[in-house]
Amino acid sequence: MKHKWKKIWSSILLAAWMMVIFCYSAQPDEESSKVSGTVSYRIVNVTDKVFQMDLPGNKIMAYARELEYPIRKAAHMTEYGILAALALFFMNSFGIRGRKGYLWALVLSVAYAATDEIHQLFVPGRSGQLTDVGFDTVGVLLGLFFVGILGKLIGKYCERRRVPVQ
Repeated sequence: MKHKWKKIWSSILLAAWMMVIFCYSAQPDEESSKVSGTVSYRIVNVTDKVFQMDLPGNKIMAYARELEYPIRKAAHMTEYGILAALALFFMNSFGIRGRKGYLWALVLSVAYAATDEIHQLFVPGRSGQLTDVGFDTVGVLLGLFFVGILGKLIGKYCERRRVPVQ
């Protein structure tokens, strides 16, 4: 019964996260730019206040525009890192573990990144970019790397405490 719930929850979480990515990709260019522009502006504005730089409004806007591209790409990598972690959880819940689980999580996540870029070809003002699949793939690899490191640390902790790892 316990394994059944793992399968159900891992499936729900993976599908839900894929829907989140799909919804962000379905935003027209203006809406998507507005979101990343707002995030960039807030980062620069908070940095200005924290470090008491007293930048004029036009400088804050200029720095925010410069920061927008890296923010967008970091968002790509983060969302696909999370997708890869959820895909690995999904694979593990169906008994696909170890290198095979990591490989299938990688394949699933990168395939989704490619289909997401195809999806963007049909969204007003957006375009599918092979470079975005590259950024997404870096995010997938980083996500799997961090999950692997975390798994090793938890395994060592449990080993020292003699707690069985499930």
